[in-house]
Amino acid sequence: MERAPQDRKTPRIHAGSARLARMLVALMALVVLSFISVSVFAVMRGGVIGRDVDAIVWNALPSVENLTAARGEVRQLDTLARDYADSVTVGGPTAGPEEMARLRPRLDESLARYFALPTFQGERELSSAVAGELASLDRAIASVEAAVAASDAAGSESAKRDEIGEAERLDDTLEQLVNLNATEGQQLGLAIASGRAETRRLFMSLDALAVVLALLATVAAVLTLRRTVRSLEMDRASAAQRVSALGERSAELDQFAGRMAHDVLSPLNSVSLTLEFLRRRVTDDGRIEAMVARALASLQRVRRIVDGLLEFARAGARPDPGASADLGSVVDDVIEGARPEAVEQRIRLVSEPFATCRLACSPGVLTSLCANLVHNAIRHMNGACDRTVTVRVKELGTHRRVEIDDTGPGVPSEIEEKLFDPFVRAPGHSPGVGLGLATVQRLAQGHGGEAGFRPKPEGGSVFWFELAIAADTAAPPS
Repeated sequence: MERAPQDRKTPRIHAGSARLARMLVALMALVVLSFISVSVFAVMRGGVIGRDVDAIVWNALPSVENLTAARGEVRQLDTLARDYADSVTVGGPTAGPEEMARLRPRLDESLARYFALPTFQGERELSSAVAGELASLDRAIASVEAAVAASDAAGSESAKRDEIGEAERLDDTLEQLVNLNATEGQQLGLAIASGRAETRRLFMSLDALAVVLALLATVAAVLTLRRTVRSLEMDRASAAQRVSALGERSAELDQFAGRMAHDVLSPLNSVSLTLEFLRRRVTDDGRIEAMVARALASLQRVRRIVDGLLEFARAGARPDPGASADLGSVVDDVIEGARPEAVEQRIRLVSEPFATCRLACSPGVLTSLCANLVHNAIRHMNGACDRTVTVRVKELGTHRRVEIDDTGPGVPSEIEEKLFDPFVRAPGHSPGVGLGLATVQRLAQGHGGEAGFRPKPEGGSVFWFELAIAADTAAPPS
C-alpha cells in the first residue's frame, strides 16, 4: 500500500528538527564562549590597569610628595644659611647652625624615601646628580659657618653667594624630578582612561554578539518546536498505521532529550569550571570577583531549570511523587537573579515576608515557574511611572499561592482569554516568543496545581500559580 503524503514527509521533518537542534546547541555554545571571552578579557585588562594604578599610587605620587618635601627643606636651609652669613655685617645673635643641624636630617630622610621607590625611564640618570649637588651644598654651608665664626665679612659674603648657587642647582634638579614623575603619572592616567574606553567598546561588541547569537538560538528553538509540533500532528493523523512504532519513537525521544540535556549542560560545566578558576585567581579585584560570583549563580539557576524540566519531560508530564523544593530559597534565588535586569529597567523588585515551606515539585520546576512570571512582569512594565514588582506568598490550606504583582500597563482585554495559549503575545511587545505563560500553566497543572491572572483596578496585573505543600516536610533542603 502506498504511504500517505504525511508519512513520506515525516522523516524529512525529523531530520530538519535534528539539524535545527544541532544548530541550537552550536549557537548556545557560541554564546557561552562569548561570555568566557568577556571574563578572560576582563581579567587581562584588569591586570594591565592594575599595574598602571600601582605605578601611580606607589611610585609617581610618593615620589612627587617626597621630592616636594625635599625642595622645601633645601629652601629652608638656604634661608637659614643666608641669614647666618648676613649676621656678620648686621650683627645680633642667630640660631642658624642649630636650626640647620635639626633640618638637615629631615632632608636626608625625604631623599632616602624617594630613592627607595622604583624609577621611571630616564629618572635614574637625572637623580644620580642629587648626591653630588647635596654634598656641594653641605660644603658651601660649612664655608658660611667658618666665615661667620672668623667674623670675616668679605668671606661670609662670598661663601653666601656660593651657597645660594649650590642650593639653586640642587633645587632645579629636584624640580626636574618632580616634573618627570608628574608627567609619568599623567601618562599612566591617560593610558588607564584609554584602556577603559577600549574595554568598554569591546565589551559592548561582545555583548552585541551574544545578543545576536541568542536571537538566532531563539529562532532555531522556535523552528525546532514548530517542526516538532507539525511532526506530532502528522503522527496523530497516521496513528492507525504506526501504533507499533510509538514505543520505539518514545524511546528515541527520551534518548534525544538526554543528548540535548548533555549537550546543553556540558558547555555550562566548562563555563562553571572556568569561572571557578577565575574566582580563585582574581582575589584582589572585588568588582571582577563579584561579576564572576553572579555569573556562577546564574549558571546554577540555568542548571536547576534544565534538570527540572528534563525530569518533568522524561516522566511524561508526570512529576516525581517524592520531589520537593524549598519555596523561600527558590524565591530568594529568583529575585537575586532578576535584580540586575530590574535595576537596569529602573524597577523596584521586592518580596513580602512569608513563612517558607516545601512544595511538591522539583527545585528546577519551581524556579522555572517563579522566574517566568518575575521576568515577564519586568519586561512588560513599559513606560509606567510607578515601576514596582512585588512577590508575595498566600497560604491556602494545603496549597500555597505565589503571586507576582506588577504596576505595569495591564493585559489588553482582547488577549485575556487566550493569554496562557502558546505563542500569544501582547500587541507591541516584540521580546520573547509567547511560551512563558503557557509553560507556567502547564507545569502548574502537571503538578496538580493551577495558574492564572487578575487585573488590578488601579492598573497593573497579578499573575499567580498554586502548588500543594510537599507531603514529606522532612526532605533535605534543595
